[in-house]
Amino acid sequence: MKPVSTILSVFMILSSSLHSGPVLDVAHLVSIEDLRAEISDRYVERAGNIREIQSLLRHPEVQKLGHLFDLVKIETGIPILDDATLAKLADESARMNEQFQAGHLCGPNWTAIVAVVATMTMIVLVVLITTK
Repeated sequence: MKPVSTILSVFMILSSSLHSGPVLDVAHLVSIEDLRAEISDRYVERAGNIREIQSLLRHPEVQKLGHLFDLVKIETGIPILDDATLAKLADESARMNEQFQAGHLCGPNWTAIVAVVATMTMIVLVVLITTK
């Protein structure tokens, strides 16, 4: 026990000599209100991203792919994705939703739809497997 206390004493002496001011002089850089606002903004952004992805997964053209992909499992796994992955998928979903509205992805043009849904499937399955 004596060697540990000696090492700690030396460490405290060296660390105290490195500080030019009082050790307890710490200013709060962010107010509680700012933290609450940041958390609220991130929650709203995250919820919007989830809604954007869900709207793509619920589109009738995507629902036709239900025999290829387990869309229920994908939709269930979306909320557990990290913010960066969720934002990327939401951007891609928004682009796809815009193309659906413009009529560019209806009918025989299934390649883009399958690619996006396959990407979502892979990401969700990897996340589900790694979190178990």
